[in-house]
Amino acid sequence: MTRITNPHAIVSRAAGAWQIEDRGSSGRTYVNAEVIAPMHKTVLKNGDVIDLAMGEDSARFLFIANE
Repeated sequence: MTRITNPHAIVSRAAGAWQIEDRGSSGRTYVNAEVIAPMHKTVLKNGDVIDLAMGEDSARFLFIANE
């Protein structure tokens, strides 16, 4: 079991693209069940599933951008 830490991840928009960056969390951040590298921005697409950690103390989000 992993958990969400503070700050866990940041979602931002740059150059017309939405992106997520794991801030070195102990629980890790996942996009579509694939772990993303800490401190590396990953581009998000409509319909992406974002998981902050895995297990009982995690959170799941569906990314939908209003373009």
